[in-house]
Amino acid sequence: ILFFFKQKTAYEILSGLVGSEMCIRERDQRGVHGDLIHKMISLITHGGKGAMRYLSFNPMAFFSKLIPVKLGDLGEGTKEATIKQWFVQPGGQVKEFDDLCEVITDKLVAKIPSSFAGKITTLHYKADDICQVGQPLLEMEVDDNCKVKEEIKKEEQAPPQAAPQTQAPVETPPEIKKVVEKFATPAPVQETKKVEIPQVVISKREDRLVKISGIRKAMGKSMTEAWTIPHYNTKETFDISGMKKVRKMFAEMYPKGKLTYLPILVKAFSAALLQFPIFNSIVTPAKDDEGLVSEYIQKAEHNISLAIDTPSGLLVPNLKSVQNKSVLQINKEIRLMVERGRDGKLTQEDLSDGTFTLSNIGNIGCITGTPVIFRPQVAIAALGIIRTVPKYVDNKILPVEVIVATMSTDHRIIDGAITTKFLQCARKYIENIESLLLTMKQRCLLYTSDAADEGLGVDLGGRR
Repeated sequence: ILFFFKQKTAYEILSGLVGSEMCIRERDQRGVHGDLIHKMISLITHGGKGAMRYLSFNPMAFFSKLIPVKLGDLGEGTKEATIKQWFVQPGGQVKEFDDLCEVITDKLVAKIPSSFAGKITTLHYKADDICQVGQPLLEMEVDDNCKVKEEIKKEEQAPPQAAPQTQAPVETPPEIKKVVEKFATPAPVQETKKVEIPQVVISKREDRLVKISGIRKAMGKSMTEAWTIPHYNTKETFDISGMKKVRKMFAEMYPKGKLTYLPILVKAFSAALLQFPIFNSIVTPAKDDEGLVSEYIQKAEHNISLAIDTPSGLLVPNLKSVQNKSVLQINKEIRLMVERGRDGKLTQEDLSDGTFTLSNIGNIGCITGTPVIFRPQVAIAALGIIRTVPKYVDNKILPVEVIVATMSTDHRIIDGAITTKFLQCARKYIENIESLLLTMKQRCLLYTSDAADEGLGVDLGGRR
């Protein structure tokens, strides 16, 4: 209190309240104003938080420099975020720019840095809790620096908060009552209102209430929006014998490398997109007078989105400009992208601007499925598990390895006949892998320069 008012007579007032009323009677001679006495008496009489309403500033800003660290604007119209994990705990010390926590929204995963150096006092949320943008994430006791002073000044200038609706009665000492009766009006004591708290009934079978948040909430939002799209579905079976030859050639050329089927499939679908660019489109929000979709954009770049199953849920990052990349480049980028997804290090750039989606459901053992379009895209294909089936070839029944590709398209933009032709075009490139070379600018499926980037042992034997 002495620090608040910074007046020599403040000490005498406190002494007078305990020992005598001399200093109060002589207040005018000592230059102590009535409102100052009123504030001090109210503070002592009602104490603690109840007295804070008589002060037009926050005293904690002077004593402990306790400030809130709020969740800032994350962009993209984001209004809330889920706390994925905390990097700090109450009582811990942090430096400026140290990471405080990691948050997840429906568009990105981000780390929140500290703007101050100091000591963490309180965490307002637990992992998996949802925090609104602009709300305090934590409280921290900060060091004395210019930034802190600016924060305190802003806090002092903020309008005082309204007093709580309920206030428990406080017993006032007799010697204080005399001074209050003469020089101050005590704060009214309000009656405590009864608040009915609903009882949570737990069944004997121990049912569990699960909150939908984070990436799962974002996925739910995306799927709800996607279900407003009229889907057209069709499927086609691909013989992957040609891709097996490519993998075998790769193993001979790069003994230390590992090539999966997925990058070859990605390249084949990109080649089909060159023949049918309407599938590489996104729908704009524009509507006509009837409220229907009125336009879409055919994208020049093939940014192929891949659905990845991560510990946090399903994410759909994308590979940029696939039409300009070799199979080896795509293979490397897929591996790095999956690693970032599992480590929770995907960025907003990874998740933005996708134009066409491939979902590798075969990776989890599915033969076929019905994929849901990832808005605002207009097409998606699900690739099933590799199976060995009998095939009739040249009057013989031979075992061949196949996959089933199931495709969903936006029937507002693409009709069924075009969808079927597109899948047949993709099958042509997959089953006749040599034709894929004709779609590439460099006329090469596997670049030797890519092998150097991968650090692979290369033995071309004079081949290019």
